[in-house]
Amino acid sequence: MPSGTLEVLLASGNGLKSGDFFSKTDAYAVLSCGSQSQKSNVARNQGSSPSWNQRFLFSVEEGVEELTLKIMDEDFMTADDELGCVTVPLETVFQLGKTPTSGYNVVKKNGKNRGEVKLSLTFTLKQRTDSFHYNAAGNSVHGPSMLGQGSGVQGPYGSGGGGGWNQGA
Repeated sequence: MPSGTLEVLLASGNGLKSGDFFSKTDAYAVLSCGSQSQKSNVARNQGSSPSWNQRFLFSVEEGVEELTLKIMDEDFMTADDELGCVTVPLETVFQLGKTPTSGYNVVKKNGKNRGEVKLSLTFTLKQRTDSFHYNAAGNSVHGPSMLGQGSGVQGPYGSGGGGGWNQGA
């Protein structure tokens, strides 16, 4: 998998079911990508259809294949309740660079659906420091750069002539 920056737009939730009997759900999400985690704002008193419209940035390194979201209900006097989890494979955004806003099922540990969250993803490939060009999937699409080999590029590798470093020329 490629390295780069993953931007997540956590838009909203719908049909999120809580165990609270006397109050509305105060939902928030804990997003995890690789070894990084970030927490959304709490959508206070928004019940089963919270709206976050919040952006998150993650630095993605080789080997990261999914984004996970743990959807929680903030409680005042007791421990927060876990409403469920969402697992988003990243292969498509690595290939396309962007995904539209889509709904993902929030699944409880027992496998039951607890509603959905809507989010979109954007992936920006990390700029490589070598002289190859890469597509969004991280595959080489061109051979090495021809700088300094009659390329017409000005700079320390020549002035379009024979190439090499021009010391004292």
